Amino acid sequence: MPFWTPDGLRVECISGDLNGKDDEIYLVGTQFPDVFLNLSNNPAADRNPDWPFQCGPAVEAAAAKIEAPETANGGELVLGYEGSGDAMSAQDEAELLQACAELQIQCVRGEDITALADQNVGAILSFSNKWKVNGDYPKIHDAVSKGNLVLVLNAESGEPGVYNLSNEYEAVRAGLLWMFDQMGGVGDFAYYNFGHNETHQVIIDEVLKENPGVNASAMPAEFEGDSLTEDSIAELAASNPKLKGIWTDNRQNDVFWGLHNSHADPLPAFLCEAKPDMFQAWKNWLNENPEVESFSTINPGGTGYEGVYAAHFILNGSEINPAALGGMYGNTFKYDFPIITNDNLDEWLAKAGTLPNSEWGALELPPMTPQEIKEKWFK
Repeated sequence: MPFWTPDGLRVECISGDLNGKDDEIYLVGTQFPDVFLNLSNNPAADRNPDWPFQCGPAVEAAAAKIEAPETANGGELVLGYEGSGDAMSAQDEAELLQACAELQIQCVRGEDITALADQNVGAILSFSNKWKVNGDYPKIHDAVSKGNLVLVLNAESGEPGVYNLSNEYEAVRAGLLWMFDQMGGVGDFAYYNFGHNETHQVIIDEVLKENPGVNASAMPAEFEGDSLTEDSIAELAASNPKLKGIWTDNRQNDVFWGLHNSHADPLPAFLCEAKPDMFQAWKNWLNENPEVESFSTINPGGTGYEGVYAAHFILNGSEINPAALGGMYGNTFKYDFPIITNDNLDEWLAKAGTLPNSEWGALELPPMTPQEIKEKWFK
């Protein structure tokens, strides 16, 4: 989790035992090549440094370095894209290629970000997710260092000069804030962060810090095994009558049906997967029990389509509207996405049949039109 000084220097805070006595918090960066700057110097064990995600003008400075693209085929703009099987569906690729056809831009698929950077494409679009973006950090850093414009789709990178098309930070944060609001800002809360994802843990910790009355318990959450099942959720709710909320970033259906079959009273607040059948199950349960409190979001679809147009506008000199950027690092294009609760469930249940579905069956928002992209994200 790096941040940048007002002079644009990239630095990080770390915690570690470097003196053989106890943990200290150090500032590290390229301006400290041979030493670690001790920030705490405390005889106790100092851990879990807290620092800003974005400090200073680094993103703006890096973006300013992007020049008109040097083309790979004698004057015609070429865009490159890449993504693994679990990050880029056939639908994602088709929507990206549709935008390329509309703009009459040649788009080439590369093996990875590094291969595309070596091809001297005008911009690199990387279909990603919360796992891939972390593993790709060295490739992203190297590509940007070589002057490439990189757009990360469906995840967020903090590398200066990168732009993200994602609502992950905003959606995860919105769900947690809603849940804590339902809890009245106090009480017991259990969460499952599958695979110990660092990005989600940062958001969880951030929102918990804003709600000191919430007593959080991190539950075992592994993809392999039975750390979360319908039975385990039913047992958790039944054995903890003070539990007011259960949050998870995977297997939301198991939480839903586990609570549904538990007959827990009171019923903890929970999240619902954005699928038509789950919205209907939520509605049916709400009709039976008005105490049900659930939350869902519908994420943007067509980020490949929107990413091509965003790259096209940037490379042709359109100025990004600073108010259009947000997210964890301040470099993510903002989306308007619906938040579904008991209050508007009927409305979105009725709309479900008109919305596109992802390859995995989740409801998605249709891509914005080119005019909407230009008006929303650019001056």
